[in-house]
Amino acid sequence: MIKFFRKIRKNLLNEGKTTKYFKYAIGEIVLVVIGILIALQINNWNQEYQERNAEKKVIADLKASLINTESQLGDLILIYKSNLERMNYVVDQLNSRRPLDDELKMSFHHIESYPEPLFEIGVYDNFKINSLQLIKNDRLKTAIIQFYEAQLPSIGHKLSNNMESVVITSLMPLNVQNFSYGDNAMMTPNDYERLLNNQQYFNAISYMSAIKEFALSEIQRVLETVKFLIDDVVTYQNQIE
Repeated sequence: MIKFFRKIRKNLLNEGKTTKYFKYAIGEIVLVVIGILIALQINNWNQEYQERNAEKKVIADLKASLINTESQLGDLILIYKSNLERMNYVVDQLNSRRPLDDELKMSFHHIESYPEPLFEIGVYDNFKINSLQLIKNDRLKTAIIQFYEAQLPSIGHKLSNNMESVVITSLMPLNVQNFSYGDNAMMTPNDYERLLNNQQYFNAISYMSAIKEFALSEIQRVLETVKFLIDDVVTYQNQIE
C-alpha cells in the first residue's frame, strides 16, 4: 500500500503536477491521521471493555465475600443467643436453689466460653492490593473500605479482648476455686451449697452476661450494615452488566 501511494506521488512530480501532488500528500496525511485515531479509539474500546469485565469480576467476588460474612454473622448471633440462654438457665437454677443435676453441670462452662469470630477478608485483601482502582463508584468503594478496614476488625477486637479480660481476671480464678472439671465440658461444684451463696460468682456471671449482650447487639448492628452493603453492591452490579 505504501509503495502504491509513493508511486502515485512520483508520477505526479514527474508530470509536473505540483499542486495536485501537494493536495494528494495532504490527503494522504489526513488518511494516516484518521487511521491512527481509529486505531487509538479501538484500543481505548478494548481497554475499557477489559476494565469493565475486570470490575464486574471484582464486584462479583466482593458480593460473594459479603454474603459469606453475612452468613458468619448470622451463625455468630445464634451461638451468642444460645450461650446467653444457657447462662440464664444457670442463674435461674442457682437463684431457685434447685438440686444439682447433670444438665446444670454441663451448663456451667457456657459462662466462661465465647466464640471468637474469624471473618473472611482474603478477597478484600486481594481487592485492596490489586483491584481498588477498578471500581468506578466512589461511594461504594468508600463504604467497602470502611467496612473491611474499620467496622469488621472493630467487632472482632471488641468481642475477643473484652471477654478474654473478664474470663482471665474474674471467671477462671473463681472456677478454679469452686469447680472440678470433668469429661464432656462438665463442671462439678466442689461445694454446691457454698456456691449458691457466693455473691462474687453471681457478680462475675452478671458482668459476663452484660458483655455478651453488648457483643450480641454489636454483631446485629454489623449484620445490618452488611445487608445494606450487599444491596448496594447488587444494585451497582446490575448497573454495570
